[in-house]
Amino acid sequence: MTRGKTATLIAVFGFVAVVHLGPAAAAPPAPPSGPPAPTAANPTQGLRRLTVATLPAVPGMQFAVDGRTFTADDQGVASTLVTKAQREAVRAARDQHLVVVTPLLAQGEGVRARFTGWSGPGVYRPGEIPEEYQQATFDMEYRTDFTFGARSGRPVDSSTLSSMRLVSSLGKRIVLTPPRRVWLQGSRITTGSLGLQSSAVSYRIESVTRSGANVVHRGQQQFFPSRSQKVEVALLLFNVRFSARDALLGTGTGSSVALEFPDGHVDHLAFGSNGAVTVRELPRGEYHVTVEGAGPALTQKLTLSENQKVDIDAVTWLDIGLVFLLLLGVVVALFVVRAALRRRGSGPVDLAAAELDEQRDLVRTQ
Repeated sequence: MTRGKTATLIAVFGFVAVVHLGPAAAAPPAPPSGPPAPTAANPTQGLRRLTVATLPAVPGMQFAVDGRTFTADDQGVASTLVTKAQREAVRAARDQHLVVVTPLLAQGEGVRARFTGWSGPGVYRPGEIPEEYQQATFDMEYRTDFTFGARSGRPVDSSTLSSMRLVSSLGKRIVLTPPRRVWLQGSRITTGSLGLQSSAVSYRIESVTRSGANVVHRGQQQFFPSRSQKVEVALLLFNVRFSARDALLGTGTGSSVALEFPDGHVDHLAFGSNGAVTVRELPRGEYHVTVEGAGPALTQKLTLSENQKVDIDAVTWLDIGLVFLLLLGVVVALFVVRAALRRRGSGPVDLAAAELDEQRDLVRTQ
């Protein structure tokens, strides 16, 4: 009897417990899903590291993963903690989850870094804190100024130049019309024996145009924007002294010269009291020169490649008059000589005729 009452009481208490505690109390707790969450004692628990290295090093470059920004340190390395799901999302669809916040970033006065792309799909590095390692590549650009000078050392105003053409070691051509300050790519990413590395980009000056002529030797002047942001360009400019002399008499003549430049424009240059005029810093090239104020306009070709003294033989009106008089004198002299010869030749002919007549008369009388 006692045992039966005890069993009944246990059954009643068990029923009451099930009713009051519900099904959750009756079922054992489910195990947690996914990695453990960070705690105060272990703040990195369950997290992975995402590291982005910049090449070349770009301090201050900003990146964002799913909207959260992190910045590169002085060595150009940016790092943040992400969940395992975020790390896997970056590896599966990087462009959707990892972005460059500042694709163009100043790196000091006249220097800036431009994002060019990612190097490979990234690398997973296991460890105490597993890491997703990405590498971002950049071109370095430099604000480059140009100064110009003649071979004599005198500076040349860039406003007198119409254009300048550059070609880089990458094969890119740049035309500046007129020559001016410009941002130039100064580095590129290449693959070498040590892997990816940043290499300097060089430039050569193909042409500088002034008055229609190229005043540099093509490709002989080279520079690196990464080494110098101020480039001095030597120009082929020459000084020429013009004078004119009478082609026959050898004396000075003319009042000025008309100088036609390679681009077709003409300058009229008056002679000084010494009968000459000096023009400084003329571009090398082909010119046409005409002496004015002396006689008919006769143009002569001049090829300029060095400092020169040009003494032009000009035909003057006086020369033309003298030649005319000379020719007239020759004609008159020939006429006089011819007339004299005719007179000399007429004597013998008349004598012979007279002798012939006398012989005829003699025959008739006989």
